[in-house]
Amino acid sequence: QPIGVWGLHNTTLKVKSALKLMCRAKGNPMPALQWFKDGVPILVGRRRIQYKKKRSMLVIPKVRPEDGGKYECRGTGVQTGHVAITSAQVIVNSKPDNTTALWPLVGGPCPADLVYCLNGGTCTFYETIGELVCQCAEGFKGQRCENKDIVNKSKHKKKYYGKIALKENNIVLEHHMLKTLFSFPFHILDTMSKHFRWIFIWLVLQVTTIGGRELPDFDFEYNYVGLTVMPDMDQQWSKHLVVSWQVLSTNPNDWVGVFRKDPLHDHSRPATKMALRKYPVNATSGWLETDLKVWTKTLQLLCHDGQFESRCFEYWVAYVSGETNIPLAINCLKTQPNWMDKLTDDVKSLSLDSLFLPGTHDSGAYDTTQNVSIYFEKYVYTQDIDILSQLCHGARYLDLRVGFDYQSEHLWWLHHEIYPVRPLSHILEDIKTFVEATNEIIIVEFHKFHTGFSKNPSEHLELYRFVTSYLGKHMAKMGWNKSLKDLQTDGHRVIVTYNYLPMTQNANHENLWTPVLRYWPNAQKLTTFEDYVRVYINKRVQDKRAVTVLMAELTPTPLDVIFNRSYGLRHMSSIINEYLFKWFASPEWGRNFNIVAVDFLQSTNIIDAAIHWNMKKIIQFNK
Repeated sequence: QPIGVWGLHNTTLKVKSALKLMCRAKGNPMPALQWFKDGVPILVGRRRIQYKKKRSMLVIPKVRPEDGGKYECRGTGVQTGHVAITSAQVIVNSKPDNTTALWPLVGGPCPADLVYCLNGGTCTFYETIGELVCQCAEGFKGQRCENKDIVNKSKHKKKYYGKIALKENNIVLEHHMLKTLFSFPFHILDTMSKHFRWIFIWLVLQVTTIGGRELPDFDFEYNYVGLTVMPDMDQQWSKHLVVSWQVLSTNPNDWVGVFRKDPLHDHSRPATKMALRKYPVNATSGWLETDLKVWTKTLQLLCHDGQFESRCFEYWVAYVSGETNIPLAINCLKTQPNWMDKLTDDVKSLSLDSLFLPGTHDSGAYDTTQNVSIYFEKYVYTQDIDILSQLCHGARYLDLRVGFDYQSEHLWWLHHEIYPVRPLSHILEDIKTFVEATNEIIIVEFHKFHTGFSKNPSEHLELYRFVTSYLGKHMAKMGWNKSLKDLQTDGHRVIVTYNYLPMTQNANHENLWTPVLRYWPNAQKLTTFEDYVRVYINKRVQDKRAVTVLMAELTPTPLDVIFNRSYGLRHMSSIINEYLFKWFASPEWGRNFNIVAVDFLQSTNIIDAAIHWNMKKIIQFNK
């Protein structure tokens, strides 16, 4: 059936009013829909795009004068490539209506265990529309009060003497900076007075920023503290926080604390009084689940507002000296959408097989609203944030398994084994949005092809056309010896690997890469997993020319699933992720990893580990 799109109409509206455009489609198969404004593809941000059966809706909750223009909904035929367009002219009056109107919505207090508004902001929940609204405290602004008010910056400087502000995500690790840059002895700091210590560190920071040199954020081996969340989710869609640390040595009365603000930069109260929770330290390495919770929806919110910058949110964690009560290591719950672009030029010059690249296993098998009580779904979903959020939080390798269903509205589906999870178009749209908003490199591996594929390559050709309709202009040409710098310079930063030899051998498909060499422990126990990884590392040490991926998760057997002996993938991840933290900190493992894919990304410290070991690569290769 020929494709067609319709439904847009010219409209005029006032500033701050809501714009809703509905695009309807027909055809068999259904066309792929995409929105444009003045001929430019629309990215998510203030604009929300919803896809449903045979239609797509574009929503801007509060329009601005610059939102006026020509809007188009384009439908692209999956098989023919034919494009159908419906358009509308939107006019936004420059002056808002100053008359007072009755607001029909009544807000109420947010749930008691929900932390949404930051920095002392007041949270209001409008149940009828499902929206959370923050009224920020003085000196803060933003949707969630996450940003400091620049207007009041001078006032804050006067209030907090000696405040140190670092660029980017404000993760400060004073001991690591002194150790790595100056080999400074730690014990001398402990003999200094509090104010002289701050003055000394301030001078160090001034020296280390001369010439544009960027400071390392942390030392994953010797002076690190991390904050993650448990894979398990309770009935209120919240997760428990997990704190972890790795230090060279401990002193009596050292402790790890969880905070609502950065304890190193907020000098209004001592760290001991700011801490929400304090946990005594009795070992150089630790990992523990706390009773503090974070609402799962907040784990995605910062990745869907169009601001692809590293940001801390919700909670901070610090390793605090028991002698001075001064934080020695700082971290936070954070997004890291630009970590690869921030690597030094030396690291970017290394080939792809030399880098530690974090990724997600069965990336498309995610569900952000999973009913944790449903038995079967315990073994289906491996992630609980969508693809855009996985990329925004730092994943750079995506593991996709595709099925073909000619009877469905969407022909192409992401699968976990034979179980279809969601349309492939949603994943490709997220990848496209991210790569066009950042300068990162992404590896997208089409690893398995489930239902609907035959020995005839026609289905693979159709899938290739469908993928290139979304990512074609971003797909790099084959060449595993390329470096990050090569790919950034070339401008084609999406590597699409395809696990079907006739496709990658086709000269017309030079932007399809041969699949990476996959290592799958298929382990149900930690000891079996660890033994397998040691074999993998030995092979990597002997031959580092091959690009490899390690599947770093426990795998249930069919009987485990039938009798629920493993209690689900979330439970299995909660077991292995604690040990992954310790193994990532080990030079034997960290230096020799290439691509590593995990379940439930936010329950691991893999992004921090990858940044640390990639920075160490230069030292390793220069020996």
